[in-house]
Amino acid sequence: MSTTREVVELTGGPEIEVEHLDVVNSHARADRRMREDALDSLPFHHHVCYEIVRRRGRLRSHEFHERYTAVVEAVYDGRDQTPICRRDRRTKLQKLVDYDLLGREGEGPGREYWPQDASIASPLDLTVPVP
Repeated sequence: MSTTREVVELTGGPEIEVEHLDVVNSHARADRRMREDALDSLPFHHHVCYEIVRRRGRLRSHEFHERYTAVVEAVYDGRDQTPICRRDRRTKLQKLVDYDLLGREGEGPGREYWPQDASIASPLDLTVPVP
């Protein structure tokens, strides 16, 4: 449905004949829009977890937790929210995978996460240093 909407927006209406390339590009734009909308719908802690992975690229689970701990003071400074525990971080990462914002492979501490589209940044004004 999102791809169809993108094609209609691209062509100006459903009656216009489109080329195969337009449809392929529309699908990519629809995927991007859905990911952006999904990220926009999530609360603050999800954005922090997402940005840590997005800014570093592919990360193992233990590396993610180390980076979270390293940036937590800068990220939460002056905010009402407080840092979250490892279990809550795993839950947030799972939600980001469910929303197709992150990819995941493996199990346990060796599990890896990566951004599905690293060009999609959090719309929140986050200071997430990359140690």
